[in-house]
Amino acid sequence: MNLTAGRIKKAANAALAVAVAAVFVASVQSCVARRDDFAQYPTVDGVPPIPSDMRVLLAQGPSCHVAVSGGYDIVAAGRTLFNDSRPLPSVGVQATPQGLVLGTQATGVRSVEVVPRSDATLYVNGSAYRGKLLLRADSDDSLLAINVLPLDDYLAGVISSEMPSYWQLDALKAQAIAARTYALYRARGRAAREYYLTAGTGDQVYKGIDGETASGSRAVYQTRGLVLLYNWKILPAYYHSVCGGHTASRKAVFDQADITPLSGVQCPYCDPERHGLKSSKYYRWEATVPESQVLAGLAAKGRTVRRIAAVRPHNPGRSGHSRMLSLEPAEGDSFTISVDDFREIVGYGKLISNCFECRGANGTLVCRGRGFGHGVGMCQWGARGMAIDGSDFEEILRFYYSGAEIRRIY
Repeated sequence: MNLTAGRIKKAANAALAVAVAAVFVASVQSCVARRDDFAQYPTVDGVPPIPSDMRVLLAQGPSCHVAVSGGYDIVAAGRTLFNDSRPLPSVGVQATPQGLVLGTQATGVRSVEVVPRSDATLYVNGSAYRGKLLLRADSDDSLLAINVLPLDDYLAGVISSEMPSYWQLDALKAQAIAARTYALYRARGRAAREYYLTAGTGDQVYKGIDGETASGSRAVYQTRGLVLLYNWKILPAYYHSVCGGHTASRKAVFDQADITPLSGVQCPYCDPERHGLKSSKYYRWEATVPESQVLAGLAAKGRTVRRIAAVRPHNPGRSGHSRMLSLEPAEGDSFTISVDDFREIVGYGKLISNCFECRGANGTLVCRGRGFGHGVGMCQWGARGMAIDGSDFEEILRFYYSGAEIRRIY
């Protein structure tokens, strides 16, 4: 069946001109860990099971636009609804209580797969992707657009989105193995969900074909099948941009029991003085915010404070990172607030890590901190520093994930 902007067989007129929901708003750099997802998943006969495909959420909202550069099939429950050997120009897709609507064609079903033929590329909201697309009406009738594709094809769109493609190949290889391990860890833990990963910083930044580079793809395929295991289980291989001198333990940041590979290490490699790295604005940083903004934000969360003397980490780890803060009013007793809540009040773009403290003065709160990101796992700028020093990808991974094993599982 030919689905074009001007004709959809039986009922084709014009593609809907609808606003596209944003994929995800970035709040911090790289791989933000979820506190309820830390269980490690077991292996089968010593080797972790490998899902046949990754399922990556590209968009969620009232609608999206889909196109295919060549032949395609649109399938629901094993039944072909539409197909054509010609390209599919951009067509709007909506989720309604009665099911999905493609252009002006009601399908009567709540889930379809758009399957490009071998000569074709898939486009979602103007961006190109490999694999196929699952379109599904969610329980609240919002549309889920989920890219389904092989693991290493997914990783090719991740590596240079997470780490500059001109960095040393061994840093990119370390990134590839960490990203592969993280993806498999998420796939195991979210096997019952519609999708395993999101395409933004909530998991790993994934830009599809637009994010692929020659060096990123080389890093993926030269490390094919290599993952990080701890006690023969897939490691939650978190990483972040800059640790600021010491990576964080997951106990300090996520309030979960430490395991050796995620207990934190002293890291001299992201220091901008070491190799003239351009990480100085993240290694040590300062942010100012009007005290009135913070007081209003606290009031909205049920805390009435007249003036703030200081904000300090509460029970920080060796790295200085913490998940809770002690807020000291100029008058009255101190109380604790989560780092996430305080960063939300001040702005994630200003407080770029979980390692900082603030002092109040003359109606302004001055915050000084270290690093960029949550601080757990591999420090990406540190990985680059190690590669510049001559370390290979195995040495980088063994340094940041001490006690983990690098194993080829496919």
